[in-house]
Amino acid sequence: MTEPAAQPIFFVVDEDPTAAETLVGDLERRFQADFQVMGATSAQAALERLGALRESGEQVALIICYESMRAMPGSELLARSRSTHPDAKRILLIDYGDMFPAARRARLPGSYTSMLEVIAHGMALGHVEYYLTKPWRPREHLLYPVVGEALAAWTRLNSPGFALVRIVGDHWDPRSFGVRDALERNSVPYAFYDRGSPEGAELLQQLDDVPGNPVIFLAGGRVLTSYTRAEVAAAVGARVRPRLGAYDLVVVGAGPAGLSAAVYGASEGLSTLVLESTAIGGQAGTSSRIRNFLGFPAGISGGELAGRAYEQAWMFGVEFVLMNGATGLSAGGDGLQVTLSGGGQVTARAVVLATGVRYRQLEAPGIGGLVGAGVFYGSARRRHPRSRTRTCSSSAPGTPPGRRPSTWPGRRAASPCWCAGTAWPRACPTTSSPRSQAPPGSMCGCTPRSLRPAATIGSPSWSCATGPPAATRRCRRRRCS
Repeated sequence: MTEPAAQPIFFVVDEDPTAAETLVGDLERRFQADFQVMGATSAQAALERLGALRESGEQVALIICYESMRAMPGSELLARSRSTHPDAKRILLIDYGDMFPAARRARLPGSYTSMLEVIAHGMALGHVEYYLTKPWRPREHLLYPVVGEALAAWTRLNSPGFALVRIVGDHWDPRSFGVRDALERNSVPYAFYDRGSPEGAELLQQLDDVPGNPVIFLAGGRVLTSYTRAEVAAAVGARVRPRLGAYDLVVVGAGPAGLSAAVYGASEGLSTLVLESTAIGGQAGTSSRIRNFLGFPAGISGGELAGRAYEQAWMFGVEFVLMNGATGLSAGGDGLQVTLSGGGQVTARAVVLATGVRYRQLEAPGIGGLVGAGVFYGSARRRHPRSRTRTCSSSAPGTPPGRRPSTWPGRRAASPCWCAGTAWPRACPTTSSPRSQAPPGSMCGCTPRSLRPAATIGSPSWSCATGPPAATRRCRRRRCS
């Protein structure tokens, strides 16, 4: 396979040659300096071309496909494209009138499916991430903002930028994972090199005595060989101790609730301090896509949502202290006394407790020692580059849609994922079909060991080696056949 082309590709599919040519031209008008723009006027030709691009090692950044094609719905083509270009961002192109049910029903009598159902189902399965309307003029209002948002999301995952921190360690060492996880959850750009890699060996040559733990190389030339989480945070520029002794408002926890409280308080002129022991964004920051947050109809990743909220709070003057959470709260003569995990206290006129939740972890014997060394908790989006070609299993009862295996970007069929547990909700997340007949540990009545992937993860087609139980209802996400 050849090296990827210098310019990633935008790929447009529409059976109307005029529409396809116009959209290609509009995209070239804005993006041709950095991207190639290609088009196809049939679904079959598009799939063949995408396959050829995969074989030649080309990078496809965006795939834009018209839904109302005669040979194949655009949403189906986008779903199929995941097998060849799993990391591409997918945009569904729809007619403006199709946003209104009456107009679409009149145009498609007898086979009517609302566009809301098409888009919602595609987003639930990860086949559709954004949508555009036809016509898309004015371009600056209707076309470029959507494409720009999709391109920014693709770039964050596929185009490495400046590494503020370089880490050298053993890939499967839990300590290496802990450092990487903390930096990634706090949006610190980093690069990781295994000790046995040429890059890692070259960096370690700078040291007279190489420790067994991961070594951190900072941009300014400083090297950390022995450190705590707080020392790493301070080294990359985060504040780990409060600047003042007293504040109008102290918020404990920097998840969405805590960030919202900080913004509201600081916008009213209150001196505001946020204490966070782990990462900005909290548990929500690990989600690959949040679709029920007000103002983001196409959804937004937890990390990006946290980053925007942090920036908004920072612009109002909120002070953030990381890796130094609250361990105690008491009433004092001058107000409320908040005890810090790193030692010391701060005084506040008011305290907001937004500590969030801590999810239970598996209790299998010996699994605790494997966390970070093959067993991972959290967002699939952050894990998948390190497990893309490996067989994995997922134990995820009741998992939110943004963390289900079907939404993992870049997973191949060679890596089967099954869901185990005994706490599945009784309704299918995509069809609301009862599953009361399904035995514990399965999604649709099959035992985990009998499930095998029939297509790319995220496709609604799964097969069962033993056949479905007679009483099992079919599930659109994973069905037995």
